[in-house]
Amino acid sequence: MTPAGLAARDTVKVVGDIGRLTELLGHLGDPDPDFAIVTP
Repeated sequence: MTPAGLAARDTVKVVGDIGRLTELLGHLGDPDPDFAIVTP
């Protein structure tokens, strides 16, 4: 979902910089397939 799509919903109110919302949604997207966490 895009920030504009979220803002268009009746249940979401965006106050302030919508760019911050864009940044947050970027972190919530599909994970990078090349990313791995390796623990000993």
